[in-house]
Amino acid sequence: LYAAANDDTLLDWQYPDEDRYLRAYARFRMILAYAAMGEPGSARAVYDAL
Repeated sequence: LYAAANDDTLLDWQYPDEDRYLRAYARFRMILAYAAMGEPGSARAVYDAL
């Protein structure tokens, strides 16, 4: 059932570093979420971790 999730030959990356870009985008979304919740300290901590 989970064999496809662990099969590296099925990975579809458009370019070699796409996973880094996706992680950075996820952090950006976290910054926006913290800012929207009025938590600038948490947003800053996520930004500093980039």
